[in-house]
Amino acid sequence: MNGASFVSAGGIGNPGTSWNVKSFADLDGDGKTDLVWRHTDGTTYLWKMNGAAVSAFQPISNPGSTWQIVAP
Repeated sequence: MNGASFVSAGGIGNPGTSWNVKSFADLDGDGKTDLVWRHTDGTTYLWKMNGAAVSAFQPISNPGSTWQIVAP
């Protein structure tokens, strides 16, 4: 993705059924769409994307599985 424009497709592998993409947006202001992944146990990761490639990833937090991510 490049903002709201689709640029190309790529595979990110198979993280399994315990992980879900909960949000996607330009979260670091670089003009590229990033992904927020959440595990069923509450573990949450930010994947900073560069097109179809992951440029960096970092844990966000783990408040537990009872907390929910709410996108604006």
